[in-house]
Amino acid sequence: PKLPGDPKPHWEDFFLVLEELGDGEDLQWALADLKRFFLQQRMSPYTRVAMLWSLAQMRPRIEDELFVQGNTWEEVLPMLEAMDNMRELQAGLDDGLGPLLEKLKEGPDPW
Repeated sequence: PKLPGDPKPHWEDFFLVLEELGDGEDLQWALADLKRFFLQQRMSPYTRVAMLWSLAQMRPRIEDELFVQGNTWEEVLPMLEAMDNMRELQAGLDDGLGPLLEKLKEGPDPW
């Protein structure tokens, strides 16, 4: 399928979403109507699939800014995964990355 979004998610991140769905009915349902599927992820933000989709959307938007801070996507990914998907990640996607970048600016705890 053609990846939705602007900017487009990285394939490896989108693949994690598909992998989480497995190869059964959930995957078929998602691929039958991607727009509906992604809307469902916004409405049910606390599933693992919804979190993976938020992260997939986040990466192409935030990666350059992380580099400016001296961080990499791989370094802050555990920090992002620990955040609240609806209140922090989806809010960052909708309202701007400023508050999220502020939380990430110190990078991961070195220990």
